[in-house]
Amino acid sequence: MIGEVLTHITRVHEAAMRNARAVAIRSVVYLFALVTLLAAPRLASAQISVGGFLGAEFDNQDNWLLFGAEGRFSLRKAMNGPWDFNPRLSYHSYGGGASATQIDLNLLYDLELAHPGRFAPYVGIGGTLVTFKAGDLSESHTGLNLITGVKLVTKDSGIEPFMNTQYSIIPSYPNSYTLVFGALFRIGGR
Repeated sequence: MIGEVLTHITRVHEAAMRNARAVAIRSVVYLFALVTLLAAPRLASAQISVGGFLGAEFDNQDNWLLFGAEGRFSLRKAMNGPWDFNPRLSYHSYGGGASATQIDLNLLYDLELAHPGRFAPYVGIGGTLVTFKAGDLSESHTGLNLITGVKLVTKDSGIEPFMNTQYSIIPSYPNSYTLVFGALFRIGGR
């Protein structure tokens, strides 16, 4: 009897903790969406870059390939620092009609080096919405992204090659760790 009660209490506690983590991560996603809406007027004069990427998910040996598109909007004026807003869309096919589509809203921070060279490292955090589909079944989850990467500095070419890794923490679903290579093209702003 006491063992059953303890088991029940443990299950209730675990469920409450999963729910609390999900609410916290959902709140972060909503916060990033709010920042996006509030910063939109200032983004009009910001440096804007768009591009694509190709990469791999480390946690999946059979269907590791993923690809997508992203943008970067400089927030240097709006936030008085080397910040970029980074909306991103990724697609990952798992074969057999199963796939994942991930929408990210990230904030990236350019690390300032004492002796800058051709590489410009950055770190970031963001919110994610992942939709998994398999046949007629579909489910969506929110999560948190942790990002690190590096851009290749090019002089006046308008092209910004980059490489980054992203760890997406998604409650109630396996977390993903990805490595992508891509290029951004400056299309506007200063």
